[in-house]
Amino acid sequence: MQKNISLDLFQNTNSLNNNLFNFLYRKIIFKNDNNYECYLKNGYQKIGNIDDKYIKNIIRDLNAQSQNIPTTTTQTKLKKNKNTITDVKKIIDGPLKTHLKNLEKIFNASIKLSYFEIIKNYHINFEGEQYSNFLHTDGYIVLMQKIFINLGDINANQGPLHVMRYPLSKQTKKKIKENNYRLDDKNLIKGG
Repeated sequence: MQKNISLDLFQNTNSLNNNLFNFLYRKIIFKNDNNYECYLKNGYQKIGNIDDKYIKNIIRDLNAQSQNIPTTTTQTKLKKNKNTITDVKKIIDGPLKTHLKNLEKIFNASIKLSYFEIIKNYHINFEGEQYSNFLHTDGYIVLMQKIFINLGDINANQGPLHVMRYPLSKQTKKKIKENNYRLDDKNLIKGG
């Protein structure tokens, strides 16, 4: 029942408590920033590029760890070593620093990296969901942010993430409810 209410009122399947917290936080504490209009309106925004030297180091470590992976494996999670942690810290303290400072102003709160993971997904020809490849909403409060750093070129035919804009159409919401709040590409209603 809560998921239905959240989907209808807030366009996601977060708990009703999280959605109420998010709504009030945005109304009372958020500070608008025109440079982040897309982020504030849609919940996502492209913020720039990362220096190739960091990306190449991470890819090298990931490729070394993903040798001899069985063909049925859907993804490899990089084991974090000292070099990878150093490169991620350099990304946070370098190219992302200005954006994180701007987000601190918008949220009126400090931002700290609490967790990171590096994953290599493999193309598979199986039916069904393998690694969150179905449409879903993540159940976070507004204070938790995700930053995706793509380690390879992204185009229309390959990429880890597709985002649906708000508001979701009534047809899309109905399909999401009918499919237990996970929806594969075949069942997506285009345009909403």
